[in-house]
Amino acid sequence: MPLYIKLYDDFIGPAYREPMEKYMHMCVAMLEEKGIQVVMADKICRIAPEFEEAADKFNAEDVDAVIT
Repeated sequence: MPLYIKLYDDFIGPAYREPMEKYMHMCVAMLEEKGIQVVMADKICRIAPEFEEAADKFNAEDVDAVIT
């Protein structure tokens, strides 16, 4: 689950989001190279409703594990 709490945007600045997204995609690629099927949240999760939406998606798709 892409985890990027809103405090990062509010206090550090949104400029840090892009490097974190690149790192996330690198990690996903490494998992997929190992044959692991990855289900991504529809967006970066920063606040409670976004986490709840992602959890609903993961439950609907019956994922085995969530990586944050």
